[in-house]
Amino acid sequence: VNSMNSEGDTALCLASKSNYAEITEFLIKNKADVNDGDPLYKALVQGSQDTCIILLQNKFTDIEKQFKDKGETLLQTASLKGLERLVSCFLDKKRLSKSVNINESLFS
Repeated sequence: VNSMNSEGDTALCLASKSNYAEITEFLIKNKADVNDGDPLYKALVQGSQDTCIILLQNKFTDIEKQFKDKGETLLQTASLKGLERLVSCFLDKKRLSKSVNINESLFS
């Protein structure tokens, strides 16, 4: 499931950037690595909002990466592309992540 083609894309990257939502969900359910090959970034650059949302719903998706080519975060890229729905999803995930971290430190 996590093999890469000659261009460094996994099956999840290809499905995500092509906005194949059902295939994206199938691959995630079958243990595709949601960070391997940066499927969220590739989907975001293509404007594949449905698959971005599916990837954002996965608790293992890393949204804090900064990408070398432009030095932007995923949130900045979504904002610059005018993808308001995704900007909201990124902010919600950031809020949730912070509240989980606070709760973990309080109850550890």
